[in-house]
Amino acid sequence: MCSHPVGMRHRLIAGLAVLGLALTPLAVAEQAQRAPADPSAHLSCTAPGDVPSLDRMLLRAGSPLAGEAATFVRAGTAHDVDPRFLVAVAAHETLLETYPPAREIHNPFGLGPGIVYASEEAAITAAGAILAGGYLAEGRTTIATIAPKWAPVGAANDPTNLNTHWTIGVSHYYGALGGEADSDIRLSAQTGDLTCGTPATGGLDGSMVWVWDGRTPPASGPEGVDGGAPGGDPARPGSFVFPVAARPDQPVTYLPPACEPDGPCGVSLTLAPGTPVVAAAAGTLRAASADEQTDGIGFWIDAGRDSFGYSALAEYAPQARDGARVSAGQVLGRPARDLAFHWRQDGHAINPQPLLRATRPATH
Repeated sequence: MCSHPVGMRHRLIAGLAVLGLALTPLAVAEQAQRAPADPSAHLSCTAPGDVPSLDRMLLRAGSPLAGEAATFVRAGTAHDVDPRFLVAVAAHETLLETYPPAREIHNPFGLGPGIVYASEEAAITAAGAILAGGYLAEGRTTIATIAPKWAPVGAANDPTNLNTHWTIGVSHYYGALGGEADSDIRLSAQTGDLTCGTPATGGLDGSMVWVWDGRTPPASGPEGVDGGAPGGDPARPGSFVFPVAARPDQPVTYLPPACEPDGPCGVSLTLAPGTPVVAAAAGTLRAASADEQTDGIGFWIDAGRDSFGYSALAEYAPQARDGARVSAGQVLGRPARDLAFHWRQDGHAINPQPLLRATRPATH
């Protein structure tokens, strides 16, 4: 299967391309002025097979794909691809086909370059088959492993190197839809533990799982205490769920972060009594060391490069034990009142407050 060079990228990414065809500088400026709005404003956490919710999102985005949610689900189910991943690719490649040149050839995925499809249904069906036969069959089951073939860096028809942003861009939209950007995108690999209304088990009526939509948290500076990652860029997790499942009307207050040089950097959240505490990412529970417990950390969730630390809880769910594997959004227990929350990436302490605020603003 040949690679599939990209179409238009997110408008915040430097440069534009028309389905793999290079543009002159003047054309780039003109296209930038006409670029549609970021569709992530219209995407929200949804179950993989929720046709009505997907169609409502596509309609809100003004996408020509509105009405095709059932096609996304049908194509995904037939080829063991999470339908939300197909939507995420269309969002990144052509802004859900709101980009005019893509709309004219009914090609929301940047397939080609320049493949013309008879309809959006035909394009979605083809994309599902291409992913199954040319990617999943080769063991390319994550965004990071699909990217080098779908959008190879250095491709001849990508003169502005837009392909370098493919993994970040698709992950951004997949996260907005409730997918885990670092996980297997096959439909059969989805655990179903993350639901977008209430936690799967043990939640209070009306409690919400708040999913980070993939937008870069607004760090105040380059250091970890500012929310910066090693190297100075704003820190971004692989995926993230707000660590408590509060109701929309339930207040959550952030106290100023307590950070020490070369030491822990945690934020305290003041919660209503009994608010469910949930896993911030899929990973493995690990009990804190004696020194970490002195710093107020009871346990960690190790999730690849990221580790998320929690203070000890007043009550633990039966499955919340050292060494247990948890899913994003899974209920871990309940705090006494306050919950201390920490974030480490590649072993470096990062102030989690920008990420928390980007996922769910504080309320009073």
